[in-house]
Amino acid sequence: MIVLRLILSILLFSFFWSCEAPDPKLEKNLRRKADSTFNQRTGPISERMDSLCDVRFDSLVQNAFDSIIEVRTKKIEKLSKRGR
Repeated sequence: MIVLRLILSILLFSFFWSCEAPDPKLEKNLRRKADSTFNQRTGPISERMDSLCDVRFDSLVQNAFDSIIEVRTKKIEKLSKRGR
């Protein structure tokens, strides 16, 4: 039984060890081009998402606050029933 576990452990270890692939190395010029293209295309999206977050921030905070209050109130009620 111990030998079987040992063999299975070695097989699993070798399987996971062989799955790792080295990260491809990009040349500096190609990396710079990729970064600038990414930033160029995601800039307007980021600005839009930021503005949407600004608009919804207060309501999200209020919802989170209400949820916390509800959970705490239930816990207080549960604890107060125990003490009776």
